[in-house]
Amino acid sequence: EKRTVVFTHQNIDTNINEDHIISNADEINGILADYGVSHVFQGHYHYGAENIINGIPYTTLRAMCLDDSENYLIAEV
Repeated sequence: EKRTVVFTHQNIDTNINEDHIISNADEINGILADYGVSHVFQGHYHYGAENIINGIPYTTLRAMCLDDSENYLIAEV
């Protein structure tokens, strides 16, 4: 079974109250659901977040500029 995973810097998680979410995020999220995307990894929201939109998990990675810790994610697909 093949899975489709999306990586994007720009934030498309409409559950985050953030000025930097792109204006057509709802449309993009619908397209991702239509194509059976299994997970979205994104950035642009420095504090990080995890949400589910249309049954798809969205993981927003924390920014490395917030503190001295190394912020990264290892994902098992």
